[in-house]
Amino acid sequence: MKIYPSRSGLAAVSIAVVLILAACSSSTPTLRYITVSPQTSTIPATTTQQYSALAYYSDGTVKDGTGLVSWSSSDSTVATISAGGVATGVAPGTVTITGSAAGTSGASATLTVTNLDSVEIAPTAATIPLGATKAFTATGSYTNSDGSTGTSDVTTLVTWSSSDTDVATISTAGVATGAGTSGTSNITATFHGITSNTAVVTGAPPALVSLQIVPTTTTAPVGGAVNFTISEVLTDGSTRVPTGTVTWTNGTPATASIVKTSANTFTASALAVGSTMFTASETGLDDVNSTLNVVQGVTNFAYVANVGTSPDDAGLGYFSVDVTSSTPLTNYQTATAFANTLGPIQAAVHPAGTLLYVVDIGSYLHIMTIDPATGTPTETTASAAAPVAAGTGGLNHIAIDPYGRFIYVSDDGANTIQGFTIDQTSTTSPGALTAIGTTTANLDGPEDLVIDPTGSYMYVTNSNADTVSAYSINQTTGALTALAVPTAPTGTTPYFETLDPSGAHLFVANSGDNTVSVFTLGAGGALGTATPFTVTDATSIANVAVAPSGSFIYIVDYGDGAGPGTVYAYSLGATIGTTPIGSAPTGVAPISINIDATGAGLAITNNTDTGTLSLYKINSDGSLTATTPPDVTVGGAPWWTTTYNAAAAPSAAKKGAKSTKK
Repeated sequence: MKIYPSRSGLAAVSIAVVLILAACSSSTPTLRYITVSPQTSTIPATTTQQYSALAYYSDGTVKDGTGLVSWSSSDSTVATISAGGVATGVAPGTVTITGSAAGTSGASATLTVTNLDSVEIAPTAATIPLGATKAFTATGSYTNSDGSTGTSDVTTLVTWSSSDTDVATISTAGVATGAGTSGTSNITATFHGITSNTAVVTGAPPALVSLQIVPTTTTAPVGGAVNFTISEVLTDGSTRVPTGTVTWTNGTPATASIVKTSANTFTASALAVGSTMFTASETGLDDVNSTLNVVQGVTNFAYVANVGTSPDDAGLGYFSVDVTSSTPLTNYQTATAFANTLGPIQAAVHPAGTLLYVVDIGSYLHIMTIDPATGTPTETTASAAAPVAAGTGGLNHIAIDPYGRFIYVSDDGANTIQGFTIDQTSTTSPGALTAIGTTTANLDGPEDLVIDPTGSYMYVTNSNADTVSAYSINQTTGALTALAVPTAPTGTTPYFETLDPSGAHLFVANSGDNTVSVFTLGAGGALGTATPFTVTDATSIANVAVAPSGSFIYIVDYGDGAGPGTVYAYSLGATIGTTPIGSAPTGVAPISINIDATGAGLAITNNTDTGTLSLYKINSDGSLTATTPPDVTVGGAPWWTTTYNAAAAPSAAKKGAKSTKK
């Protein structure tokens, strides 16, 4: 027989299950337990300690329970506690602080109350230079309920004060800062009504703390120069010229060479693509570093010195340059006319790229600043008023040492070389010159001047004596001293010369016998004996240049002066001058030759009354391809051209410059 549950029984079971499920799914969590903190604490009598409680619920949430629990102290004669959990020390002893909550077993913590006897600060005396800091500490001494004693660091708990904030200030953390250069101030700390002993602070002038180099990182093109300034940093943040001896270390000498140029500056000459770190050291201070990144550079502007046959066609002209363009020279303009002149002979860009020096046919030097965006040269006020006399008139040429410290001018009529130091720091008279002196030894018709990449040696061609004179350059004063072997013979009638990029070889163009004298430079800049080679079919060699790669040499043949000249290309290798690459025609009466910094283009000045520049692209094999058109017009009788090479292309501002082409 089957037994069936009654309908009323089933209903009762269903109701019970529903009630149970409802209870289990209630949205109100229940408090499970609490914790209190801090678990242990020590305070002096009369001071307070804030306690807090965390409440943990059945749904996993945790809430602040400080105001929910009931707080109590096991001994109110030692410490009391408020409803908000703030315990107050009454007398030395130890109590249990309890937080209670319904439905839990509560939680407790231990509080020890001591008696604060004294506060001691240290040091008790200090001399703090202006801007320097000194940390003070505060120590509290306590007596416990059992009579034992102890100490505690209360540096950040006390209230600090300085009696004279013009001498020293002090922070809430106890760090005093020198605020004056003399006088004294009393430093004290107060804690729970107890004032510490007194520490006496004496003010002092700012003290030396470190070295500083400016700039810390910079970029320069090959052939450029950068000035670095080293300073001592004082405690008040001010700087000064080093008072001790600063020494320099160059991480990669092959990338850039470095020389001291004043008490607090040194100049780096960029030699090859790469990076080098300069380190400055002074006894007692940490070393500091600066990084120079050397890049191939970009030729941005070209300058042409037009001697002219009258003031109307003489002057300094300049172009914008883009060697990647089919028309590399554009926007020809004429600079301000010079005083005391029929025309400039040569312009030379200062290695820093901010100055242009121009020598005219009257042997006067003109100082010009260069706008880096447009290339515009502007003669300085001082130079316009009084150009610097550098000879007695005649053909003059310029050489600037690779660090931009010194400039030299040859005078073939007076048989002299005038030297000058260059002011690289003045803002009121930038590039101002101070005479070094006049050199006359071993000179006879001095023409071209070249200086080796280290700035240590100068070589001068003597067109009357068929020699090259060699000098060392005093690295402090710039004075010239003849080498032990002061001259070396060349071919006939040497005019212009050049060094290869490494400074290992000197090449001299001899117009009288159409040879190039090749000197391998020895120790101490010695010339030794030249190895000549003849330029076949040349009429009158005028000039010579080596490509920046050091792989090719180019020789200008002046010709007969009435018709086109020629430029010859040779490969440079172990057998210099025996591997001709080819030749190309130039304009009439070519004189100077210039190759841009990247080695992409070559320009030759054609020294006629209606002067031009002949332009060529240098191919990968060293051969030349004339641009279209091959020549650009400049002023009358151009003698020399030079370029402004920068680390990067100029700003777009130069694109807006208006042409004033003659």
